[in-house]
Amino acid sequence: NVMLTDVPSEDSIRIEGSKKFIEKVRIIQAGRELTVRSKSFTDLARKGIIYIPVGLLQNIEIHAAAKPISFDILLSPLLDILMNSGSTIDLLLKGRLKIREAEGYDFTDDRLYEKKPFSLVQNKNLKY
Repeated sequence: NVMLTDVPSEDSIRIEGSKKFIEKVRIIQAGRELTVRSKSFTDLARKGIIYIPVGLLQNIEIHAAAKPISFDILLSPLLDILMNSGSTIDLLLKGRLKIREAEGYDFTDDRLYEKKPFSLVQNKNLKY
């Protein structure tokens, strides 16, 4: 359970959940690459969540049955996502999104586009 956040005041990863969940999560950073892994998350479903501040995130590679979601609107001008077998995403993004599938993996793409808000004026107590 990975929650991507784009809040300027957040600058570190936060892990919340059961003791077992927290002990199994491994976060590795090498340069500008961040890896979230565990030997097995299957027995930890709904036991915790990992909050990752992304700032101007550019690339995501998703493996296994991972499902990263966004807490708020991500402000990346271009986000490139590589999807692997069994993975899904649920993101709010203000920018362009490019999704690629790994070899032997097909995906469906359902996008919802924000509609421009319109003004609604309601007048009460009008005398005719």
